[in-house]
Amino acid sequence: MWTALPLLCAGAWLLSAGATAELTVNAIEKFHFTSWMKQHQKTYSSREYSHRLQVFANNWRKIQAHNQRNHTFKMGLNQFSDMSFAEIKHKYLWSEPQNCSATKSNYLRGTGPYPSSMDWRKKGNVVSPVKNQGACGSCWTFSTTGALESAVAIASGKMMTLAEQQLVDCAQNFNNHGCQGGLPSQAFEYILYNKGIMGEDSYPYIGKATAWQTKGGTGPTMRMPPWRKLFRNPPRGPLTPESRRLKTVRKNLTSNKPARVTTSPAIRFV
Repeated sequence: MWTALPLLCAGAWLLSAGATAELTVNAIEKFHFTSWMKQHQKTYSSREYSHRLQVFANNWRKIQAHNQRNHTFKMGLNQFSDMSFAEIKHKYLWSEPQNCSATKSNYLRGTGPYPSSMDWRKKGNVVSPVKNQGACGSCWTFSTTGALESAVAIASGKMMTLAEQQLVDCAQNFNNHGCQGGLPSQAFEYILYNKGIMGEDSYPYIGKATAWQTKGGTGPTMRMPPWRKLFRNPPRGPLTPESRRLKTVRKNLTSNKPARVTTSPAIRFV
């Protein structure tokens, strides 16, 4: 079953392992590492090369072992494959606790029936492409814009690409912290207060926090549509197909309501 989530905070990284012990790297792994370096335009000092090769080989072996078993998903190499999971957590993930006024709400109720699955990518141009936050801890901004882009596209038939950089620069008075992390619910509050958000063309993403920029005097290009919190408290632990919370998410997604989801990634996810 595939139910397309219009956005997923924290990015869909494939695999990077934790700290690695010294291991013997074989010729095949060296070949794939060299190819991967060329693909991602990576260069290292002699000492760094040896370490990154070790990390890459360890990740490569975990990928191969996973893909040989009967799982519901496959793993693969990506731009993070020379990094350990500890390095990824330190560089990209946010560890501060949530502090959000939007956590107080009721469950969203509705009437069925609802389809058991839906892929919004097959419903026209209503899901924006995957984006890369770079080395800035701004996943919360991409989560926010992804949900809004799909909401506008479903309602109007027009796909707009919205400005994550505006949220990085301008939403810090709403308990967000630019490249140091934030929450989509608090970004929504900023957009409501600001009476809208600019498009990506007017305020392009640069992956670092700067001062608020009024690009060419242009104002907001999209106003905030109605939104609500699905759950009174954030879900914790695994969501099984029959869980009440997952059914609530499914009902929401299949009734023309994009959802933003934040996750705490484990090694197999990244």
